[in-house]
Amino acid sequence: MRTPPRTAAALSALLPLVALLACAGGSTGPDEAPPGAPDLFDQDTLHAVDITIDPSDWGTLRANFQANTYYPAEVAIDGEAVRNMAIRSRGSGTRNPFKPGLKLDYSRRDESQRFRGFESLVLENLYGDVSFLHERLAFAAFESVGLAAPHNAFARVRVNGTYWGVYAVVEPVDERFARVRLGNEGGNLYEFEAQSEGPNDFVYRGPDPRAYVPIPFSPETNEDGHDASGLIAFLRTVSEAPDATFVSEVSEFVDPE
Repeated sequence: MRTPPRTAAALSALLPLVALLACAGGSTGPDEAPPGAPDLFDQDTLHAVDITIDPSDWGTLRANFQANTYYPAEVAIDGEAVRNMAIRSRGSGTRNPFKPGLKLDYSRRDESQRFRGFESLVLENLYGDVSFLHERLAFAAFESVGLAAPHNAFARVRVNGTYWGVYAVVEPVDERFARVRLGNEGGNLYEFEAQSEGPNDFVYRGPDPRAYVPIPFSPETNEDGHDASGLIAFLRTVSEAPDATFVSEVSEFVDPE
C-alpha cells in the first residue's frame, strides 16, 4: 500500500536542494560586481535603500499588492542609484499593503542593465517574523554545513523619502545564483509560490504540466519551450514512493545526505 502524499511542510528540508532539476554542469563564472564596490551583503552594516516612484504608482502597488504588476522606479542602495528599472509587490503569505515586500528588477526595462552583477534583488518585508532573525538563522544553518544559501543583509527602506521600516536585502535564487553559487547552468530552476487559494501541498497532481507551471512552480530559467517532465517526475516520486524505497528513489533527483 502506498504511503500518504508528503506535504510541503514535511519536505521543507529538501526545498533548497530540489530547486535545480536536471542541471548540466558548468563553470562558476566571475562575479560581475565592480572591483572595490562596497559589500552589498555586509552583515555589519545596516544598509540604506531609497526608492523613488510616482506616488500614484506606489499607491496602486499597495492597493493591488496581490498583483505582480511592475512600476517604473529609481532605487539607490547605499547611495548607488539605478534609474531605469522597475519594482513590483512580491511574497506569499506575507504580502500586505502596510509593509510591501518588493522585487527590484534592474533588467525589466533594459535587458542589459545590472546592479553589481544582479538582474534583480529581493526586499523581504520580514512581516511574519517580529525578530527579523528566522531566515537569517536558517541561511546560516545551511552555510554552516557547506550548502549554498542566498546572501542577505538588513536595510532601512525609504520610499519617496518616507521611512517604511527594516527589510532584508536578499540575493535572488535565479540563473545567476545557479551559475555563480552552485556552478550549474542550463537546467530548470523553479520558485515555489504559495497561493492564497487552492492546494499548496508539494505533491503530484497528475501528468499535465499546466497543473504545476507557472503556478505554483514559477520557472526562473528556460521560460520559452519549457519542459516540466523532470519536475513532474520528482513530485510523483516524493508523493508516491513507499517508505521502503523512498530514499533510493528520491536519490535520483537529490542527494539526501
